[in-house]
Amino acid sequence: MPETSWTFEPVNPNASGASGKISDLFRNEGLLARGHLARDAPGTSATLMAREVIQNSWDAARELSQNERDVPPFELDFTLQRALGDPKQRLVRALALRDLADHAVGAASSAEERAKILGLAEGDCLQFLDSDAPLDYYEIVERGASGMYGPWLGAESHMYLAMASIGYTEKPDGSGGTFGYGKAGLIRASRVRVVLAYSCFREREDDPGVTRRLLGMAYWGRHKAGGRTLNGFARFGNLLGDGTVAPFENEAADSVAEALGLEARDASITAQLGTTFLVLDPVVEPDALRIAVERNWWPALLEDSFTVLIRDAGGNELHCRPRANPDLASFIEAYDIIKSGSISSDGQKAVLRGLGHYQPVEGENLPLGQLALVADPDGWSFPDEAGGDEGSDVDSRSLVALTRDPRMVVEYHLPGRDIARRVPYVRGVFVASHEVNTELARTEPKAHDKWDVMESDDVPVAATKYAKAISDRIRSEVKRFQDELRPPIDESSAVRLHRLDEKLAKLRNQEGKNPPPPPPGDRPFRFALDVRREQRGHELVVLGHVDVWLADDLDVDELPARIRIALAIDEDGKRGAEIPLQIVPPARFTQVEGDPSRFDGRVARTSLRFDLESDPYRADWTGELLVSGEELLGEEEAA
Repeated sequence: MPETSWTFEPVNPNASGASGKISDLFRNEGLLARGHLARDAPGTSATLMAREVIQNSWDAARELSQNERDVPPFELDFTLQRALGDPKQRLVRALALRDLADHAVGAASSAEERAKILGLAEGDCLQFLDSDAPLDYYEIVERGASGMYGPWLGAESHMYLAMASIGYTEKPDGSGGTFGYGKAGLIRASRVRVVLAYSCFREREDDPGVTRRLLGMAYWGRHKAGGRTLNGFARFGNLLGDGTVAPFENEAADSVAEALGLEARDASITAQLGTTFLVLDPVVEPDALRIAVERNWWPALLEDSFTVLIRDAGGNELHCRPRANPDLASFIEAYDIIKSGSISSDGQKAVLRGLGHYQPVEGENLPLGQLALVADPDGWSFPDEAGGDEGSDVDSRSLVALTRDPRMVVEYHLPGRDIARRVPYVRGVFVASHEVNTELARTEPKAHDKWDVMESDDVPVAATKYAKAISDRIRSEVKRFQDELRPPIDESSAVRLHRLDEKLAKLRNQEGKNPPPPPPGDRPFRFALDVRREQRGHELVVLGHVDVWLADDLDVDELPARIRIALAIDEDGKRGAEIPLQIVPPARFTQVEGDPSRFDGRVARTSLRFDLESDPYRADWTGELLVSGEELLGEEEAA
């Protein structure tokens, strides 16, 4: 076995720099546990480990299957190893942990400084190397993946991108992860912030003669030691003559791996392609990891080509069985409906909806995907009537699991806070179409835990609009399903105001007719509507314009006003959810913050035009265009 040691990188003011404290990148991040999923939720570190590690390994497996034939099914094994006595001391020597322990003492003299400066978690293993305490580590083994290939020089190595860099985004569009951020899931899982990767890959023309590499990294905060300022990155590898550190290669990599207790790999065997990770001194318990894997990866786990195994320190297998997890039963029921394309006839309360196509002004007309919703009228949908089925310690919510191509749950989505809190509660799954997958991926933050509907400078406008269209349509469909589930209202003792009903019926707009003119009197504004419906595939859109000007009998030239334009669904004679409108106001008006349907400005005697176009909506829906205006009083007028 070659000689091993750790080499810390000095801060170089003549080059761009970063701190090795990468764990801070994911501080307070992780999939939110909402509704009934807040009960017995795994911790943030377990969730990040499950999402980020599997996501990067799954991307590598999909890449291999696209480039080669006869690839074995993807498998990822998490085994918690526990070293005691002589095996512990052999591991300490093989991984040169006393070098790290001495360095930590020189850089931070107290537990508070170890945490604040270096970023180490409380009770890290470096303080107990010579004690009888066990030394734990996760051995994470990929099978059926591409491995971290590519020449080390020139920063084209996937090992460099995954282990020693931050923020590179060279993965294909629509993939699950981003180079550089996947390591955060491993780092957060390690008290001592130490991760090692031993990777096996096919030999390539741009990297001749190399099929295995091994590199260890410590990710500590910037600190001073030995009279030098160090950026916190430390490498465990082959120390070169110029003082730099490269990974061990081929036989040297195999030798170090075997000294660490890792099984050697052979690039000529397809099943042995992939990477083995060693995560030292983990904070994540195997059972918490199992729950996190089930909650975040159940769509992929339901397939035969995707397996995740977890073993505890005693060698017991903790099987990921999402179908046996009662917290996931309703989501899996909805997912099965989408996969089968039909609802069984056993009386279950469920709906299957296609969300249709959407075309933003700046993008293509793309199919959005499918949504299935389910309910349990005798249980969690009406928890009060069911005797508190949801549990008194957890707030009930309607939740929709959002998924796309990598088959990880992006988010357990609240379909609007008002709708999510509304009884009856429903649950469901949205599966994005392959065509819109890349657009949705562009809206995701580094944790890939939501489709952001807020526009930003670094996300294409079209991508954000696809995400918003999906969010709006899910909200509308959830509300529609809730309304269908509600018991009918007993009107046998209701008092009906017949004269008022008649007047309201006369005022209600009829489909395809212009609205009646407002009665004369004290109305300050007049409106003219020129709108039409157009067919877009199997859906409809409303487009046209609304003109507004001052009433003729006013003796002023302009008035400050708030104009509202909205399109609502008519649900059995009742006004339902609104269909999003893209409205271009005249130059005199600006949108009210947080409300895309209202605009403030000044109405004059000459007409001002609001151009509008709706999101596509189902052809069997009836839409009602709502136009209103109110005078805005300044302080003097109000007095």
